[in-house]
Amino acid sequence: CADVTIVFARGTNEAGNVGGLIGPEFFDAVARRLKSNAKGTAGALLAVQGVAYEAKTATYFLGGDAASSVNIAALVTRALASCPSTKLVMAGYSQGAQLVHRAAGLLPAAAAAAARVAAVVTFGSPAHGKPVPSTPPSSQLSICHAGDNICRGGSHLLALSHFTYIEDVARAAGFVVARLSEQAPPV
Repeated sequence: CADVTIVFARGTNEAGNVGGLIGPEFFDAVARRLKSNAKGTAGALLAVQGVAYEAKTATYFLGGDAASSVNIAALVTRALASCPSTKLVMAGYSQGAQLVHRAAGLLPAAAAAAARVAAVVTFGSPAHGKPVPSTPPSSQLSICHAGDNICRGGSHLLALSHFTYIEDVARAAGFVVARLSEQAPPV
């Protein structure tokens, strides 16, 4: 088992299970921060689990696919059960962030699982500004750019700013590693 596990949901119409706009760069940034961090995570092994779901525009307008949110909650619960010492991060971009937000709300059934989520990071989330259920506010980072209608509300017209979150992966990685360093080891 890895020391750190990231469960990541890609944005609408992105290919694969981690997409190409944010996911891979975010994982690399976290890995670099883990390697260089002196507060107990240096050399930590990182695992990434992408979420397979139909990232279609139609489900975005429905608030994200409910079954996919259930799948994410199951992935998180399974990762924590299979690897009791892993520190878990939930993250997503755009519609994937929407799913992560909903999935976190499904974790109370496994309250121990919710308590073991070290960080929740969302990029361009339609749920920006709303607390992520079942997780402490200090573990949440929601990044929303000025002019991004998807996370700012209003029209659903895509603006260029919705595709520029790669600028924020280093900051997000720093947040994640700080949270990992603060989280107590599982008992």
